[in-house]
Amino acid sequence: MGSVCAARHRVGVVEIDPSVPDDRSIYDLADAAEHEICRGYASTVATSIRELLQEQSFDVRVSRHDRDVHVWINLGFAATPTTVSAVADRARAGVRRHDRFAQVIDVSVQHRPW
Repeated sequence: MGSVCAARHRVGVVEIDPSVPDDRSIYDLADAAEHEICRGYASTVATSIRELLQEQSFDVRVSRHDRDVHVWINLGFAATPTTVSAVADRARAGVRRHDRFAQVIDVSVQHRPW
């Protein structure tokens, strides 16, 4: 897979220049690349949710395993079931907008009870 395809499929690419010494291992560099990819997902998901919730508080965390994307959303307020469902739909759409090749999108929404 070349770098263009890797970018399309959200695969971390690590470029190592032998003339520039770096004390980090290839594993550290790969972890940093994966962290940046997850930040991209989280940013896109947060933008999608922000359109719905406006000024209400929420937090987004994203992780990946292979082609599976896991999104955790913590709402800072008591939400109706309809709002929870709409937030989950927006999160899924945000992941799909960011990565159309994600095979599994798992979204969990937590909120304060009524």
